[in-house]
Amino acid sequence: MSNQENDDNKLPGITQGLDERITRKSRSNLGSAARSSDDSPGNTPGIVSGLDDRITRKSRSNTNQDPMSSPQAGIVRGLDQRIVNKSRQGILDHPRSRKKSRQSSADMNPMVDEEEEEEDLGLDQDEETASPKTASASRNEAELRKFQEGAIMPLMIKSEEGVPDKKDKSDKPERDMVRMSSSGMFRSFQRIKKKKKKQKEQVNSDEILRADFAFVDTYDKLEESNRNLMEEEEEMNDYIDYNDTSLSQACKDFFRGTGFVGLIIMAAIICSIVIPMSKAKKNQAAMSDYYQTEPPTSQPSSVEYAPILSELREITNEQTMLDIDTPQYQAFNWIVNLDPLHMTHDDPALIQRYALAVLYFSTGGRNWFTKDGWLSGSHVCEWSHVTCDASDLVTNEGIITGLDFYKSGLYGSLPPEIGALTSLKSLNLSNNEITGSIPSELYGLVRLEKLHLNKNELKGELSEKISDLSELQILAVSENNLEGSIPQSIGQCSNLVELYLHTNKFTGKIPAHSSKLTNLELLDMAKNDFSGTLPRDMINFAKLSFLELSFNKITGTIPSEFGSMKAMKRLRLSFNMLTGTIPTQLGALNDLLFLNLENNLDIKGPIPSELGSLSKLISLDLGHCSLSGSLPTQLGLMTSLEYLNIYNNNISGTLPTELGRLINLKESRLQFTNIKGEVPNEVCALRTQSLLLLEADCGYDVSCAESCCTRCSD
Repeated sequence: MSNQENDDNKLPGITQGLDERITRKSRSNLGSAARSSDDSPGNTPGIVSGLDDRITRKSRSNTNQDPMSSPQAGIVRGLDQRIVNKSRQGILDHPRSRKKSRQSSADMNPMVDEEEEEEDLGLDQDEETASPKTASASRNEAELRKFQEGAIMPLMIKSEEGVPDKKDKSDKPERDMVRMSSSGMFRSFQRIKKKKKKQKEQVNSDEILRADFAFVDTYDKLEESNRNLMEEEEEMNDYIDYNDTSLSQACKDFFRGTGFVGLIIMAAIICSIVIPMSKAKKNQAAMSDYYQTEPPTSQPSSVEYAPILSELREITNEQTMLDIDTPQYQAFNWIVNLDPLHMTHDDPALIQRYALAVLYFSTGGRNWFTKDGWLSGSHVCEWSHVTCDASDLVTNEGIITGLDFYKSGLYGSLPPEIGALTSLKSLNLSNNEITGSIPSELYGLVRLEKLHLNKNELKGELSEKISDLSELQILAVSENNLEGSIPQSIGQCSNLVELYLHTNKFTGKIPAHSSKLTNLELLDMAKNDFSGTLPRDMINFAKLSFLELSFNKITGTIPSEFGSMKAMKRLRLSFNMLTGTIPTQLGALNDLLFLNLENNLDIKGPIPSELGSLSKLISLDLGHCSLSGSLPTQLGLMTSLEYLNIYNNNISGTLPTELGRLINLKESRLQFTNIKGEVPNEVCALRTQSLLLLEADCGYDVSCAESCCTRCSD
């Protein structure tokens, strides 16, 4: 046997080492010819007929023309590089010869596709295999018949002599060349073959490249996601840039159109935002407010823990003192563990030091405007806001008598431990942000003389225990949210000199026992919801010089007895529901400086001429009532008068020339009345002196020179 025959016998049928998928498919697709042939290895078909189409097409070009003469077919040429590398070992010499013959045939027909690969691979989709003759003979005849009947028959009519017998397999290359060269139909046939080739390659590559496609799909999704994110970011940047530009331009246009007024509006807007944020920051700080140095221990560890706890139990509930969330615990822990003085339970200054520490933690001490010395090792009398008397002769300790926190940034609630400072005489907590109610323990400060709690956010009511403050001289709780009625027991505060209750939500009547407040000099109850009538026993306020009851719901008449309150300097009863007439007895209030009855729609009658004797009167405001009659000439005697307002009344007649004597007059509103005639020259002459504002009905019944009246009624 020759070397060539030995090499041929050694060539395997299917390339060893192909992936498992090709092996499985090849086993299941052995042709019938293989089953009918001998069991010897020489009868095994070349390439399995059932492989995927791409392998089948490529294998046909490498199969022996006579499968029986060469039992083992060549391995597919033109597969992907992996298969090619493994298949080259089994390629026989005759496929290369076939390739050369195909090339020579292609030279005879210039219309053949220039790509040798198509010819070599034998892309004839109608032939399933070129392996065993028994398996392919019938199929070749059927396909050849179909081909001849369809595309080749017209060619045979034209050149019938050049077409060899279809059964002659040896003349197949020449026969194919004749058919391909006989008509342009071959071009269409080639295009169809190429199209079907591409379709098959697309279908058959799915299994081979599924993993690759899955990876590509995932990669494409990631790329698309990244592109979307980048596009969204670019859109956001464009949006921000656009908004910045548009906002800047809008601000420029706003200030260009509004000028200084726009600046004021912008400042107001900024304040409306910053102030609430500042308050919120303070409230947040209050929640986290603690020691200046270090946080509290989980449990006080000092040896004085139990004795001090027992001592402080007298003023603070033990459960509250041991609750770590309370200011009482914070103060207790500071006394026991953190106070540099290391006080003992029998120290006489322990109570007041503890009480001040509770006040500190309860009202946001860390954020006070000034807190010099607080929670330091110095004595409490050296702390800011604290006032002490001389040292006690027995204990040699300073005694706290005053606390002044006016406008100091306090917020939070007022602790009940404030009542432990029993020697306190003055307590000023006004103009802060203290919330909650007034602790009942505060009424135990029996030595208290001045209590200022105004301009805070206090709620609740004044307790009947107010009578315990027998030494109280000033009580100021105005501008809060206090409600309820004034306790009757306040009449027992006989030393009370000033009582400020204005701008709250107090209701009810003015206490009947207030007549006992014989030392009262100032009573301000404006801007509440008081009702009822003015008590006539108020004439017992012999020292009362300031009575402010404006903006309430007081009804009834003005008691004539008010004329006996000789010390009265300010009497303001405006914006109520008073009725009747103006008592003539008010003319006896020789020291009266301000008289305001404005906006009492049911006060009627004439203006008493007796008012002319009020030579010290600075302001007379009788506007928006129902007064009638003419202006008394005696008004010209009030030479100290600076403000005269009688607008919106039924006063008639003419303006008296005596008004020209009011040399200190600055403002006068005389509009919306029934006064007629000409404004006297004596009055107009005041415009060259102090008179700045003169309003009258100069557009209707009153004649006024242009240089005289500053404003005419609409």
